[in-house]
Amino acid sequence: MSHESRHKSILALLDSSVRWTGIPDLAEWRPRRRPLRWPSLIALVLAVVGFAADFGQPKIWWGYALLMLGFSVANFMPIWGPIKPWTSQERVDEFDRTLRDRAFLVAFRTLGLVAVIGLLLTVGISALQGWDADALRWTMTKFAFLLATIYSAGPTCYASWTQLPTGDDD
Repeated sequence: MSHESRHKSILALLDSSVRWTGIPDLAEWRPRRRPLRWPSLIALVLAVVGFAADFGQPKIWWGYALLMLGFSVANFMPIWGPIKPWTSQERVDEFDRTLRDRAFLVAFRTLGLVAVIGLLLTVGISALQGWDADALRWTMTKFAFLLATIYSAGPTCYASWTQLPTGDDD
C-alpha cells in the first residue's frame, strides 16, 4: 500500500476503485477504453478448454463450468474493451473505425472456421461413436456457447493485442 493510500478514508478508497472500473465514465459518455489482453485471452482459453473437456459427454460438470466462466467473462469484453461499440454516442475517428473493422473481420473469420470445423467434427465423431440424442444435444448447446464466446471476446482480443500497451494497461 502506498503512503498516500494509507491516509485515505475507506470511502475515498472505494471511490478510487469504482473510478478504476470505468463505470462512472460510461455514465458520463466518456468511457476509458483500454486493451484487455489477458482477460480476453483467458476467456477464450477457458471456453475452448471447457468445451474440449466436455466434448460429447453431458455429465462432466467442470468442463461445462469452465465454458460458462469463459462465456461470462467474454460478455464484459465489448463494454470495457478497446473497441468502441457500433451504436454508442462516443466520438469515433478513422483509427477507431479501422480497428473495429479489422477486429471484427478477424473474429468473424475465426468464428466461421471454428463453426465449420466444429460442426464437421461433431457430426463425424457422433456418428462414429454412436452418441445418443442427449449427448449430441448437449454438445451442440455447448458449441453455441463457445461460438458466442468467440464472438464476444474475439474482437477485443485482436484489438488489444494489436495496440501498443500504455503504462496503465493490464
